Amino acid sequence: MARIEVNVPINIEMENLQLKKIYRSEIEPVLQKFELQHFLSQIHHLEQQFGGLAGIKVVAEESES
Repeated sequence: MARIEVNVPINIEMENLQLKKIYRSEIEPVLQKFELQHFLSQIHHLEQQFGGLAGIKVVAEESES
């Protein structure tokens, strides 16, 4: 049996969720690997919609040791 925990605190800054730019060379191989053709076809649409500046800024949180 599995349990999905839904009350998990997530520390996210809204400015880190802004669309910035798609790095095709990085994202296309991942989408192809997982056979996500729909998302591959949407990259061009996102670039047009956001003026070529679509993307997601990812900030890795340092692990606590």
